[in-house]
Order: sequence, then structure tokens, then C-alpha cells
Amino acid sequence: MNERTTIFGTQVSVTNISETPKQIKSLAKSGSGYICLTDGYVIVLASKNKKLREILNNSLMTLPDGSPLAIYAKLKGLKKISSISGYWLVKKLMQTGLSHYFYGSSPSELKRIEENLTKEFPEAKILGYKSPPLISPDELENNKTILSDLKEINKLKPNLIWVGMNSPKQDYLMAYYSQYLDHSIMIGIGGVYDYLSGSMKISPEWVKKLSLRWVYRIVQNPKRIFKKAVIAIVGFSWLFLKELVTGKH
Repeated sequence: MNERTTIFGTQVSVTNISETPKQIKSLAKSGSGYICLTDGYVIVLASKNKKLREILNNSLMTLPDGSPLAIYAKLKGLKKISSISGYWLVKKLMQTGLSHYFYGSSPSELKRIEENLTKEFPEAKILGYKSPPLISPDELENNKTILSDLKEINKLKPNLIWVGMNSPKQDYLMAYYSQYLDHSIMIGIGGVYDYLSGSMKISPEWVKKLSLRWVYRIVQNPKRIFKKAVIAIVGFSWLFLKELVTGKH
């Protein structure tokens, strides 16, 4: 079910917007684990970071979040792959009957997310919201607060836990703490929390089709997005050209 293709060392799931919700719903019935949404920025980081690469490759699914990954895969002949938007994925799975828990962001932003989701999806099974501690990636393992949070979340038995942190910090958290869950799948959605709360506007469909979503995000939050966008564009392009020249994947 989970076919993958390798992009600069990272194994990315070959899936699309029609198949992904069904695949996740099936996985949610079989136990715990984690799912990553990976863009060009994280792919570039993973190409140089063995631990991050292993985290992405050991996930239940690593979804292509962004046009560059989907375009690259299609150039390799994988026509059925498409970019998976985390914002779209949340809203799609809200309508499946699965139960949800949101773990990320700040208390004030979570409050806005709760208000927005309750209004849009009054029938959705949302079991709770919690803001994780503000810590560095080096402090993630064996964190008492996170362990306590997940112990309480585990009692609620949500099918899906939507983890909202910066990438790849959320990937490290999910890889380490998914072992403490009996019933839930963690899905890292990072900046999607900004869209769900309304603090950032989702790009129009025509912007997405032109693969210019990153430009739209930079305009709204240049301080936060610009550096990552440069790393993603320059790094991904360099890796692609290097692969063309050397013939090595």
C-alpha cells in the first residue's frame, strides 16, 4: 500500500490526494506510528543529516508536501504522485469519523483553531487541544512535560494526533514519542496551524497550480519563511543538477 520513491536519499510515499485519506484511515485502524509531511526544505536537510533521513524513511508515510517533490517524482515516471497539502489533509480527515487531538502551537492560537474547527466541522470528533513546551530539538527526548502530555492523550485514544511544530523539529518529536502511544498516529503539519487559526491566509488555487505557494507565504511572513525558502530552492536545485551530472540518486 505504501509505495515509495527515493528523493536524494529520502523515501517519499508515492500517493495522491484521492488515495492518501483512504490510506491514513486504514493505518489508523491498525495501531500507532507517525506520518511526515516533507517539503523541499526538509529534503535538503535530510540529504546531509543521516538521523533525520532515517526518521523520514522509518515513518508510516512520508508525504510530498510541495510541488518540487511531486514534479521530481513525475520526471522519474511516477505519474500518480501529487503534492499533499497538510491544510487540505486536516480538513479532509475531519470528515471521516476518525477522532482527533491537536498538539502544537500556543494556547491563544489553539483557542482560535478550536473555534474555527468547531464552527466548520461541528460533527468532528475532536478530543482535545494542548500546547507543547517551548524547547529546542536537543531537549526533546525524555522531556517530562511531553511524556505527561502524551500519557493523558493516550488515555483518550484519538485516532490521529496533529503535531504542530516547525519542521524538522516535529519529525524528531514524532519519531521518539510515537513509541509511547498505543492507539494513535501522529501527523506532523507544522505551519498548517497558522492557516487553521487564521493568522495566515491559504494561497488561492491559481497560486498553488503555478507552484508559487512559497512566494505567497513569504509575502505574509518574510522573517519566518524567507530563509527556509532560499535553502529549499537553492539546495533542491543543486541536488537535482548534481544528480543529473553524476547519474547517482
